[in-house]
Amino acid sequence: EKERLRVEFEREASELRRQCKEERLTKEELQRKYNDLKGQYDNEIDALNYNKNNQKDQQLNNDRNKTKKKINSNKQKCDEQISFNDQYENDDNISISIDQMDSQEKLQRLHELENKLIGGEEI
Repeated sequence: EKERLRVEFEREASELRRQCKEERLTKEELQRKYNDLKGQYDNEIDALNYNKNNQKDQQLNNDRNKTKKKINSNKQKCDEQISFNDQYENDDNISISIDQMDSQEKLQRLHELENKLIGGEEI
């Protein structure tokens, strides 16, 4: 009777060890698959974020370039020549290049125009 119980115990213990080993391997395999899937997911998310950031950076650079072009265009227009329509004693129209004026003349001319156009205040 003892021998039969021992054999039955050994058989059941062996079966439990086999099941445990099988489950451990299954768990390790599932863990490995999970880690691979998670790594793939993380890589794809990182790639999407990288592309999204590059698109934002590209759009920002495009916007900056457009602004620079607009500023340069406006500056070029302003630098080319400004026509001043002055009413002097003989009602002459005078066309003066900004580059030909020194800073004092420019400042004086600005004050004159302010006074004419918007009634500029004197300090």
